[in-house]
Amino acid sequence: MPFHRWSRRASTLIFIAAVAAPARAAPLMLAEALTDLSLEELANVQVTSVSKKSQRLADAPAAVFVITQDDIRRSGVTCVPEALRLAPGVEVARIDASKWAISARGMNARFANKLLVLLDGRSIYTQLFSGVYWDAHDVLLEDIERIEVIRGPGATLWGANAVNGVINIITKRPRDTQGGLLSATVGTQDRAIAGARYGAASEDGAWRIHAKAFERAAGRDADGHAADDDWRMARLGFRFEHGAHLTLEAEAFTGTEGYTARVPRFSDPGATPPFFRAENAPVADDLDTQGAHLLARWTHADARGGEYGAQAYWDYADYSALTMAEKRHTLDLEFQHRLGQRGAHELIWGLSYRANRSETGVRLATFDPAERSDHLISAFLQDEITLVPGRWRLTLGSKFEHHRYSGFELQPNIRFLHTPNDTHSLWASVARAARTPARADREVFINSRAETLTVPPGIPVAARITGGGTRDFEAETLTAYEFGWRLRANSTLSFDLAAFYNEYRDLRTLERARVDNSTLPVVVDFRTANMASASSHGLEAVADWRPASWWRLHAAWTWLHLDVRHAADSRDSGVLLQGEGASPRSQFSLRSSMDLGGDTEFDVWAKYVGALRDVGVSGYTMLNARLGWKLRPDIEVALVGQNLLDDRHLEFQPELFSFATAVPRSVHATLHLRF
Repeated sequence: MPFHRWSRRASTLIFIAAVAAPARAAPLMLAEALTDLSLEELANVQVTSVSKKSQRLADAPAAVFVITQDDIRRSGVTCVPEALRLAPGVEVARIDASKWAISARGMNARFANKLLVLLDGRSIYTQLFSGVYWDAHDVLLEDIERIEVIRGPGATLWGANAVNGVINIITKRPRDTQGGLLSATVGTQDRAIAGARYGAASEDGAWRIHAKAFERAAGRDADGHAADDDWRMARLGFRFEHGAHLTLEAEAFTGTEGYTARVPRFSDPGATPPFFRAENAPVADDLDTQGAHLLARWTHADARGGEYGAQAYWDYADYSALTMAEKRHTLDLEFQHRLGQRGAHELIWGLSYRANRSETGVRLATFDPAERSDHLISAFLQDEITLVPGRWRLTLGSKFEHHRYSGFELQPNIRFLHTPNDTHSLWASVARAARTPARADREVFINSRAETLTVPPGIPVAARITGGGTRDFEAETLTAYEFGWRLRANSTLSFDLAAFYNEYRDLRTLERARVDNSTLPVVVDFRTANMASASSHGLEAVADWRPASWWRLHAAWTWLHLDVRHAADSRDSGVLLQGEGASPRSQFSLRSSMDLGGDTEFDVWAKYVGALRDVGVSGYTMLNARLGWKLRPDIEVALVGQNLLDDRHLEFQPELFSFATAVPRSVHATLHLRF
């Protein structure tokens, strides 16, 4: 029997065995890590991203989901983007070995610009295109305490880019990472991953140092041809805390990742028509990246239950490739003050300032000017009002921002929370958010494609994107309406449901602006504009069930409908504005986690992702399985199989420069040693 057929049947049997485990196995099961948190305790998990203060997950008036350290460990993933597949309503599509398209509630793209990502409160989006270089922000997964994922706008507190959602990656405090940790992974795709951490504490504080290095193998395209997308990276970091008041951290990284660029070019085959041959040639290239950051954070609690906090960080990033080159320095200063409870009110306010210096090189994408300094000034104010103690709460607030590209932006929100009893909570919100224009919206120049016309035949056409003349490009805005319901039916079953309706205005389009046919090739210029609007609505449902003390089932289903509308005089190319067909209309996930006898864990995760019609990607079903053993309290090993149903499958198609490679079936083994 061919291996792919055997593995498909074996994987199906594994999944069936996980979901339909016989009851007679119960005496052999042990309730250990899986049952460390009951459903009641999970509802009491503290989150900070919704209100910039610690509060119970059950009391958060937003569609928030927490990915715990145990979720990450038992999923078998090896990087943060793959861990985000655990969150409902988040679209994660791998483009090649080092690149992802990640968004929430639609409008996904390689350069998705409506999702704000934070790492321990430090914004990691880039002002160049308002997105995230996911390949540059790797984390030692064992250091993550939790990932808080907010679907829906969070701009009132977090500002620019917090349009469709906020992801806050929160790592453990040094006092919780004492002693040593060594981790190693070897596999067919993740060839080698090595991690190390050591921490110590004294009466005054605690510290840790960590390091990680990895190599990921090159993959193949959808036709099985070898790709040049291998990926290597190394990082070293340090974190120190003095009591509960002062935090200092630093990290540096360097890496190289291969990819295949799409390079437009023309050739002259002779003096007779066609005079030119146009092609978008594949060229293998390496992206070299390096960077570092320094961060300091100070907090102080006052005698009346309030808290002051200040944070400053400097971030440096250097990217160099055939398609683009940039060196960027960012300085961010923030102050906030939570006044504590004052009668029925609890006020929190803050100020922030961000300076960004960007230096770009001459590549396929160039910027005019080549060097640019930008400044973002913002303030926020929010008041939580207790209308009926323990039953009704109202939250009012707004963010106030000023940026050179968009001027002044007001981003208010209003939220209600009703808790009729200890098992139910209902919430609703109305919010406005804005996506601040980036340099790529106004100052970019890209030779994007080369084509040869068929009518008339043989005429070469060069398509290029230019930022010239788009100085009036405005911020994209969202008005969002949300409703949510949480139910803890009993000690073993809970539900979380969220529904939303979004109205987008002034969405970015790529308009045909000018045709120059005075020479060959004919040049067609495209420029960005705000000539589209959209509406979307959807549902997100999550169920958590503990059918036995040793067994947990977690299910999530999301449904999305997106409708994009263009202005009557729009001539949008469709390259930059992704419609409904660039995001899956439905996703379904089912995870089964078991604690078996003899310190053994067995986890199976199946996920269906619908088709992406706009980019020509079929739907697929992912099936992962993990078998883990705790050999001793300080030694743990695991065997993980990923994407077991397919030899390989595509998940996305990039918009401009690069080619996609397929996600392969893979196997890896991990070892964790603590001392």
